Amino acid sequence: MIAKCTRKAGFAGILATVVLAYFCGTSRVEGMPAATVDSGDTAWMLISTALVMFMTPGLAFFYGGLVRRKNVLSILMQCMIVLCLLSLQWVLFGYSISFSPGNPIIGGL
Repeated sequence: MIAKCTRKAGFAGILATVVLAYFCGTSRVEGMPAATVDSGDTAWMLISTALVMFMTPGLAFFYGGLVRRKNVLSILMQCMIVLCLLSLQWVLFGYSISFSPGNPIIGGL
């Protein structure tokens, strides 16, 4: 029963996100110049990414301090694996969805 309700709630959330992206993602004001690449914006994105990459081992050590001594290495490896998987997912899908021209729902995949 609970799994069925959770599945319905997950589908409703995905549907709401797609509808919101469709109606809110395509508005462009007429006469406004197209966006250009700015060196300050690029630098901020690189710094933010580096901070998140440095935060992940810190989070792993924090969670490692909450478990028994024999499980610390397991927690460290789990956090690093998640970091690697998310980085790979960003390279494969996220960049295209975020920065490529395309339809308003999924970008330029």
